[in-house]
Amino acid sequence: MQVSYRQVYEKYTIAVIPIGDKYDLRFMLKDPDRGFRIELCDSEHYAVEGAKRFPELYEIALKHDFIISPAEGCFKHKVTGIEIDFTYAMDMDCTPRSFEQLILSRLSL
Repeated sequence: MQVSYRQVYEKYTIAVIPIGDKYDLRFMLKDPDRGFRIELCDSEHYAVEGAKRFPELYEIALKHDFIISPAEGCFKHKVTGIEIDFTYAMDMDCTPRSFEQLILSRLSL
């Protein structure tokens, strides 16, 4: 499998995998075949930049009791069920601060 970008963390790996003329940004636990798509991107640059940002945003989500819900393509709050779509985290304008503000505003509703 060809990989454009890969970063291995303690519990997971983030990778960008070319698929034809698209780039699959994937979150993988121990088994790469059991990973799931965060987003299918048109641009390798966009996919790699998203892959670099995603771990920090993932940590922010975990801090506020969100988990990854691959079936829904979102971060989902463990108690309330509030969902925040992965596309928010993939927005090039999304910063850790703006992502955390989004989480806090959704939790306060």
